[in-house]
Amino acid sequence: MSHIHKIQNRLIRFLGLITIAVFGILSTVGTGGGGGDGTTSVQPLSYVGNTGPANITKDNATTLVANVLFGGIIVGDIPVAVTTSSPDLQSSETTLLIDRLSPLFKINLADIITIIDNSQLPVGADVPVSGTLPCENGYNISFTGTLDNVTLLGTVTFTYSNCVLSGVTYNGIVIVRFDAVDLALQLPTDMTMNFSPLMTIVSSNPAFNVSATGSVRLQINIGTDQEIYTMNFVSKDNSSGKMFKFENLKITNMYDNVLLPNSYSQTFDGAGSAPAGRVYDSIYGYVDVTTPGALMYSNITLSFPDSGGPMLLEGAIGSQGGPMRIQLNVLNNIQILIDLDLDGDGVFEAPSYTLDWTDLLNPQPLP
Repeated sequence: MSHIHKIQNRLIRFLGLITIAVFGILSTVGTGGGGGDGTTSVQPLSYVGNTGPANITKDNATTLVANVLFGGIIVGDIPVAVTTSSPDLQSSETTLLIDRLSPLFKINLADIITIIDNSQLPVGADVPVSGTLPCENGYNISFTGTLDNVTLLGTVTFTYSNCVLSGVTYNGIVIVRFDAVDLALQLPTDMTMNFSPLMTIVSSNPAFNVSATGSVRLQINIGTDQEIYTMNFVSKDNSSGKMFKFENLKITNMYDNVLLPNSYSQTFDGAGSAPAGRVYDSIYGYVDVTTPGALMYSNITLSFPDSGGPMLLEGAIGSQGGPMRIQLNVLNNIQILIDLDLDGDGVFEAPSYTLDWTDLLNPQPLP
């Protein structure tokens, strides 16, 4: 496989990883394999729960941090890391939000471009595309849509019906809009994935059952060596009934070389005019997330950042009139430092808490 195709596969699967990683655990909500008998309609998720700012405490602080980094999914519910079984994913993913679950889809634009290359339509025409891509269990992902035969821009709908990828079963529809493509690389540089109305993901080892409604946008800037992911969707945890909502959460990865990366940094902030990304927890409410100091990976093979920060989470107004805050700083690729400002006076109280990164995979109250 060429470097370009590896990068293309990595980036598109990377988009899938992000979207899944912030999903909770949900029942299939009637999304059967072949469409069912028509008696059950699939409804999109709507966030139900606490819509106010989170009242940050020592009991919920690590959970709120884990919601941002891991999408509310704890280690007992998900595979430890995709990178342990997928060498192609080792080029940039981490065990944080982006690297926690199996890929949603493995769509290579080149598979679809072949249809356009063979088209006899006039230059600049929209070309209908349709076909199937294989799953691991004998099923197929079907796709249909239109792409411009010069710019490769357009929209393609992918339908998953009992499709197993990396041991995970997918059911639902994903609508992918390609808004920019680097023609020399045949690489999408601006694409949005919409789950319409609902995507469900089920695994038995370890057990989890995932569903989500919403969208994720991926933008790639080759000139500045950046990948930007913007997430706006709702998810639900069927085991607990807990829901999550991700609103204008932007994750920016800044590489030494986006096509052949050796190291990178990562920030969690807001998209558009929103200075902060907002992550809701149906029990605790929302926190606003910013990263004044990027999380740094000195090597792309690291599972966790080994330097950088702070990452800041702000919640409700404290007794002293300012926002309650959680601050995360990276000590190394094994440990982090957590500080709390629970009264909102702008000063982080003693003591600081030294935790292992892996402690966030099963968050517990701080002592």
